[in-house]
Amino acid sequence: MLSNEITTLLTSQDQSAYIWHHLGMNHDGGQSVTVQVRFPKYKTFDGYPTNYSVFITPDQPAAVSVTNRSLRGFRVTLTSLSDTPLVAGQFCAMVVG
Repeated sequence: MLSNEITTLLTSQDQSAYIWHHLGMNHDGGQSVTVQVRFPKYKTFDGYPTNYSVFITPDQPAAVSVTNRSLRGFRVTLTSLSDTPLVAGQFCAMVVG
């Protein structure tokens, strides 16, 4: 699967399923960091299906929260699990809808 490309799959019920995987999304450092994630523009549909699931893999221990889901993207908040702030880094996002 290519990074930052939406893949369309057919399910057993002849419905389309969409998968988007993005490696290496950058985030700043801090106790709590919020990143707005936008889907790439895709020519066969206007926006991602709204009932999608988001899976986030941070590059360091952090609590992950996903909010503000829309057709165009979502917001990810990473929060440190200790008194030590997160360092600037990256996370991976996989979206299935």
